[in-house]
Amino acid sequence: MERLVEYYTLILFVLVSFICHLSYCNLIDSLSTNQSVRDGETIISPDRSFEFGFFSPGYSTNRYVGISYEKNISPKTVVWVANRENPVVDKLGVLKVIIPVIIVILNRTGDIVWSTNTSRTVQNPVA
Repeated sequence: MERLVEYYTLILFVLVSFICHLSYCNLIDSLSTNQSVRDGETIISPDRSFEFGFFSPGYSTNRYVGISYEKNISPKTVVWVANRENPVVDKLGVLKVIIPVIIVILNRTGDIVWSTNTSRTVQNPVA
């Protein structure tokens, strides 16, 4: 099980590294320790092919963090979801980079809904 978690953490890290080259809606192109992406904010690729942030599928009110194709095409074509099994139940979720967990999704009360759950410690992580 731990090996599977490390495998998925590696996949996440590769995806987040890819996102590292994308531009944030306020011209921020990376997310480092103690910065956050709140529900309603997204990181969008320069050519607008990919979007990273919170979304609700269909008519659901649950909120997920993921990567989707083309920001302005409806319905969203989601290619990766972080918190598939643990959605945020309102629009008050926050995604943060926190040492040593690396990446976490928090709900309105600050409880961790999802994390990369890695045992490795990284100095100065950036997504």
